Amino acid sequence: MQAFSVPPEAVQLPAPALLTAQLVFLALVVGPTEELLFRGLVQTAINSSLRGELRLLGWSLRLGTVVAAVAFGLWHLVNLTYQAFGPTMEQVLVAIVIGLVIGVVYDRTRNLVGAAVLHSLLDLTGTVLPWVAYFVLR
Repeated sequence: MQAFSVPPEAVQLPAPALLTAQLVFLALVVGPTEELLFRGLVQTAINSSLRGELRLLGWSLRLGTVVAAVAFGLWHLVNLTYQAFGPTMEQVLVAIVIGLVIGVVYDRTRNLVGAAVLHSLLDLTGTVLPWVAYFVLR
């Protein structure tokens, strides 16, 4: 997101082999692992234990879905180790929204593989599209 709101003057892409390895790791490890943790464990456990629901913009959201989405967003605070506060907070807020979307998809389908695939696609597009936009606009 930060790449669109404040594009850098120059972009240093890693070597093609390293870039490919990073994208494969992002798609095949990060997304599925986070989905196993946040949807498979946190969301499922809370929704199985508590029957609470919240209404948000006309949507009925189960309590575990909301808690897992917020936890997923806060998980991205780890990015403070390598980037500034502003972009990290932007990621946290976007991750909460994405966590809600994936959480609702998981609630409706009960398919953790589908949630992991959706997460991986979102990670890949969120990584690749800013680079493409940068090079097209420059």
